[in-house]
Amino acid sequence: MSENVTISDRPRVLVIATWYPSGERPAVAPFVVRHVEAIGRGSDVTVLHVRLGASGGTLTENYRGQRLVRLGLNPRRPFAALRALRRIRRMAREFDLVHTMAFSAGLVARVALIGRRPPWVHSEHWSGVSRPESVSRAWQRLSGMRRILRAPDWLTAVSSSLAASMQPWSRTGRLSIVPCVVESPDPVVAAPHGDTARLVAVGGLVEGKQPLVAVQIVRWLIDHGTPVTMTWVGDGPLRSAVDAAIREAGLVGEMTVTGAIEPQAVFDHLAAAAEALTCGRPVVLPEVGGFTDYADETNAVLLQDVSVEGFGRGIQAAIERFRDVSAAQIVETVRGRFTADQIGAAFEEIYRTLLVERGAVPPHERER
Repeated sequence: MSENVTISDRPRVLVIATWYPSGERPAVAPFVVRHVEAIGRGSDVTVLHVRLGASGGTLTENYRGQRLVRLGLNPRRPFAALRALRRIRRMAREFDLVHTMAFSAGLVARVALIGRRPPWVHSEHWSGVSRPESVSRAWQRLSGMRRILRAPDWLTAVSSSLAASMQPWSRTGRLSIVPCVVESPDPVVAAPHGDTARLVAVGGLVEGKQPLVAVQIVRWLIDHGTPVTMTWVGDGPLRSAVDAAIREAGLVGEMTVTGAIEPQAVFDHLAAAAEALTCGRPVVLPEVGGFTDYADETNAVLLQDVSVEGFGRGIQAAIERFRDVSAAQIVETVRGRFTADQIGAAFEEIYRTLLVERGAVPPHERER
């Protein structure tokens, strides 16, 4: 970027993401999509979806109103990978800012953005940055790669706990908390009353999300006199194991797995923590991680004991505690904290600061 350029009323932003929905995987990374849409309210956004491990040329499409470029990058094909990295570098130089989302995208950009480049913002969503032990032993051994977080000009994290873990890796000391966008598209609806509690969990059917433990929790609750049903929203490599565990536990009528669904459809199931709260439903969570930024005794039961029994007793406590609390009262505990307008404005302020430092002239300071 040259000196003394003007900041457009809508800066041009290249979002680089390695996780993004596609026809084959429509439910991937809804949090990234929502961040992109929030940024798009004040900036002209192009999303570069770097498909790690894939081959093939560049495809351009429109995804939910945003220009989307898909580019394969397969490290096992070094010459093709070098061409892809050069393509990323050339694209980046056509924009006012680069914004990477999630650690693997930052890793790609660290390799590709050699030499002259626009200001770089990185947003971290991945819990593996803060808790490598929660991913795998292999990632624990490789977690020193987190030093690539020193490269961006500004870091953001979706929670205070994630931000704290990233602080040692920040070269500039610029680290902001910009949460995920969470807005229910529907009016708040009162929870149905009845003898059976309806539970909803969301996440991939992977080891880290413990769907097999969820089967045991449902069995424990029923065995201890609390009739419940559970809907698990998501899919993944453990699908067949989970289906088998449901059958073996005699829970075919009580536990359902939806498979992958469109991100907006998650709200129909009142799924993850912040989404559930914005829909007026209480949550039961371990007392760790970013949830504690917005979940407390007014809207949640936070657990120190995360065993099957611990979760079961926590769910029983939530049923009793929130029996007479309305959906509207729960929504009020998080109202206005996760809107697209607020998140978009937070990113716009970061962009403006970085561009002004590069010698750009804001619109309100231009000669008339």
